[in-house]
Amino acid sequence: MINPSTPKYTFLSWFRRGMSNFISQTDDPSANGSLGTPTLPVELELDSGSSSSSASSSRFIKSLDLVGPGNVVGIQEAAIIRTEPVENSNNFTPSSLAFIEFYDEDFPWRYTPATPNGNKLRPWVFLLVLKEDEYTLQFGSGTLPFIDITGPTLDIPPEDIWAWAHVQVNQQLMADNSQPQAMVDELDALLEQQPNRGLSRIICPRRLEPDTAYTAFLVPSFEVGRLAGLGMDYSQTGSLKPSWTQGTPVQLPVYHRWNFSTADAGDFETLARKLQPTEIDSLPLKTLNIESLYNHYQSELPPTSAQMTPVGHMPQVTVNPMPVNQTGLTMQNQLTQQLNQLSQQLGNFLQGQIAQTGQQFTQAIGNQLSQLGPTRKLQIESALMPDGVQASPWPNSTTDGDIQDAMQSHLAHNTTTVADENSDPIVNLPPLYGKWYHDHQANPLSKNDSGWIHQLNLHPRHRMAAGLGAKIVRDHQDKFMDFAWEQIGEIQELNRKIYQVQLAEEVGNLLYQKHFANRSSEELVATTGNLQKRIVQQNASGTATIHQQVKKSALTEATTDSGFYKARRSGGKTGKKLSRQLKPLFINNTTPVNVNNYLVSNINDTTSVANQLITGALPKMSPYDDGGNYGLAVGYNQNASDTTLAGSLGGGNVISYLNTSLNSLQADAITELAMTDAQQTLLSATDPLRTIARRQLAQMQIASSHPYAELITPSVQKVQPILAAPRLPVSLYNYLLEISQEFIVPDLSDLGDNFAGLLTVNQSFIEQVMVGANDEMARELLWRGFPTDQRGTYFQYFWNTKDNLDVDSGTNLRPKDIDPIHTWGNTPLGTHKSGGSSIIALVIKGELIQNYPNTMIYAHKAIAQGNQRILDPNINSSTVKFPLFRADLVPNVLVLGFEMSVQEALTGEGWYFMFKERAGETKFGLDETTSLPALPLTSWDELAWGHLGSNATPASFVDLTVNLAASANEPTWAADAASMAHILYQSPVSLGLHAELLLP
Repeated sequence: MINPSTPKYTFLSWFRRGMSNFISQTDDPSANGSLGTPTLPVELELDSGSSSSSASSSRFIKSLDLVGPGNVVGIQEAAIIRTEPVENSNNFTPSSLAFIEFYDEDFPWRYTPATPNGNKLRPWVFLLVLKEDEYTLQFGSGTLPFIDITGPTLDIPPEDIWAWAHVQVNQQLMADNSQPQAMVDELDALLEQQPNRGLSRIICPRRLEPDTAYTAFLVPSFEVGRLAGLGMDYSQTGSLKPSWTQGTPVQLPVYHRWNFSTADAGDFETLARKLQPTEIDSLPLKTLNIESLYNHYQSELPPTSAQMTPVGHMPQVTVNPMPVNQTGLTMQNQLTQQLNQLSQQLGNFLQGQIAQTGQQFTQAIGNQLSQLGPTRKLQIESALMPDGVQASPWPNSTTDGDIQDAMQSHLAHNTTTVADENSDPIVNLPPLYGKWYHDHQANPLSKNDSGWIHQLNLHPRHRMAAGLGAKIVRDHQDKFMDFAWEQIGEIQELNRKIYQVQLAEEVGNLLYQKHFANRSSEELVATTGNLQKRIVQQNASGTATIHQQVKKSALTEATTDSGFYKARRSGGKTGKKLSRQLKPLFINNTTPVNVNNYLVSNINDTTSVANQLITGALPKMSPYDDGGNYGLAVGYNQNASDTTLAGSLGGGNVISYLNTSLNSLQADAITELAMTDAQQTLLSATDPLRTIARRQLAQMQIASSHPYAELITPSVQKVQPILAAPRLPVSLYNYLLEISQEFIVPDLSDLGDNFAGLLTVNQSFIEQVMVGANDEMARELLWRGFPTDQRGTYFQYFWNTKDNLDVDSGTNLRPKDIDPIHTWGNTPLGTHKSGGSSIIALVIKGELIQNYPNTMIYAHKAIAQGNQRILDPNINSSTVKFPLFRADLVPNVLVLGFEMSVQEALTGEGWYFMFKERAGETKFGLDETTSLPALPLTSWDELAWGHLGSNATPASFVDLTVNLAASANEPTWAADAASMAHILYQSPVSLGLHAELLLP
């Protein structure tokens, strides 16, 4: 959850790690301390012997040299994480204090050659801030550059620098400042688990002057460090001696430096209190007189023939003249392509048509406008308007209606919404904005219709707003097209595959129709032997491949063998022989060979034997008959060795024999192949319009989460090119601002400086601009060959909504400013806000925005408490609203949009609009005020620079010797570094302005 409350910090006066915690000498600026490098005595005791009686011990004491200020001749830039102000800043608040922050919490005291004196410990480095005329930067023989301070500018006492270094922990510790060692131990344990929870900081206590250039220097605090940085011997110098004396010239080596300048204004609180709530009930709207309106319509048309100069020459062609009533309004679908030297040039022909059409439209509109006189003015709207203020009404006269009739008559011809691939687009007509999204046949243009497309195109003011949107696209067409092409890179690849599929289907279908579709069932089965093993067919006996069904049928497999088919081709050698006509053959043979008995039977159906004459083969059989059925005559040899047929085969014996055979030998059933069904199955399985698409579909699967999945999947399934509408993530406000700021908000100069007021968002104007931009983008996409059908809504963002936060989730939201245009139907302009919610805009102008551009501004619901209004303590999306959009205007104007209506802002206890210093940007300093609160102060937040000096003698730095006090619950002045950090910490200031003070 986003909570705009103040963060919690803990300050510590010092923090150390490692062997430096065991240094014996106490920090005392008046003492020299040990010479040179600090030392640490180390005692070592060795025991020898195997028994207590003979054991002996030896003690050794050594002095261990520690790294001190004299050993440091530079620091790495990576140790520094922040400077305040940042380098080259030119608007730092003069009432604030400059400081530098380090990543390591112990860095300022790491090389200090002493232990704390109470809860005070000087850092080994210090931050000085000097004017440009107070020092000279030089480079000597040492390893570091140094500054030569010649004047009495160092007023800061060196013995008090313990107060200006501290540790900040970004959470509240359990121990308090009365237990410094307990706080150090707790911080040490915390940093083991979360090393990024703390930092160290050094503050320069110097008071800065307005509009002045400064340089901040990080210098050594101890004399041994100063000498080492200058390349001089420090071995005989006391380790605790300060590096400078108050008011005395000195040369100081520099570890780090940066430049900045102060502003000429005050701190956040001072500037915030300058804001005056203003009821903006009227603003001067921009007007357009009749002459410029007439010129506007001329600007929509191509130049006349007298103004057009042909560029080069085009091929001469013969053209068919157009009917008079359609001149220049509808082009022929296709110009005759016969070259003819006697024909006029195509370029001159088009120029004549354009000129004639332009003259007609200009004359029709211009004649009506000229009757109104040059003093008639039409007010132009903007994106933001005062609540309840509207531009001058139009139409409001009979002549205005005549102008609408003239526009309607000409624009009605520009209603083509589908590009004809066989003709060039018409470029000579005034634009009909939004024509791609409207059914003109079902609902033609009419001045009496309140639908958006009628309002937009038949109102000069609305057409001008749409023209602004079109101009934005024309001016930035290449940039927008780059966005569009980048979005559909994957779609382009899919379309390439779809085109390949279409080509494969066309070629495959030609081969299919020639070699497969017209073959008989017998030919098709005979020529697809290898393919039949992969084609499955369902029939009454189950599911099987066609190859398996051929094997089970009376057909032999050889009939479907490609080699057999090749051999028996009618044009081949074997085929020719087989196709010869057979001559009849007569056999006259009445004597059977080695046959002495005969069996006649239809073995599958009956056991009867009948008389039958087999001409030319067998003699007349014996008159055996059993049932009168005739069947197959079988010759039987009585001398055969088959013992199963032993015995006399006469009469009943024959029947018995056949019955035995039928009962013991079961013949497999031979089915007939359903040739027609097999043909249909083969034709369906080899149809390229099905097989190619099915195979490609498997290779072009799109995830349902794809942003264009709803467009891609149906097109791929139908093997049609994907027509995608690019969604351009740009805010048109930025581009409209380039044209003129007055199209965003009317002239604010009459309101002066340092004001805050509320305006309403003119949704109708926004929709007019965005329809014009989308319409022009559709034309551009068509011209560039982009795969789209011109009905997409490419721009849906007018305002810059990238920094909109949801209070509950903390996520970034980006609501759209309009719904997709194709869903608008025939509803009026101004009713198509995405989500349907109203928006009011907070307009701020003044020094606060100039000097604190990161000011946190939000709306907070008010509740009643007795006779007062207070902020609702519950923080959620219903009580706190962050801006939907932000617009930065000149000079020093900020516009913030909030999702609420004017009525909601005033209903009940209403809403406050809060101006709060950005939390997290830690600052230190004192207030600038001429009315000083009396001592003791209720809170240190009331402390001002005036408490440290007087108007006659202003304080030049934070003097710890001044006797200051606050309430008993507040830290003590000059007690330690943590107390001074708390006292000088500038809590984020909040200022609330109620909506009723900002609305008329």
